[in-house]
Amino acid sequence: MTLPTNEGLRKDRPKQPVDADIEAAKLTATFLNGLAVGLAIVGGVAPILNAIYTTERVPVEAWMRAVIGSVCFVVAVTIHLIATSYLKRELRK
Repeated sequence: MTLPTNEGLRKDRPKQPVDADIEAAKLTATFLNGLAVGLAIVGGVAPILNAIYTTERVPVEAWMRAVIGSVCFVVAVTIHLIATSYLKRELRK
């Protein structure tokens, strides 16, 4: 005769992420943040600096540069928020 055990009665705990999974999530989030920073610099800051320091007449109107810069900043912030939520979601697994 054998005594009953608790085996099979406990709920499965969520699997803890392996170090490789954590590092892969960090690398993906870092890549997305780098992409966001690059977009903010190239699309947002560069046209402003170009408009300040250029001596030639620029064919693009000032309002259009402002719109393009604003859109680039908004997209950069959106990519950063996506990377943050992705990292949080992956580390909770």
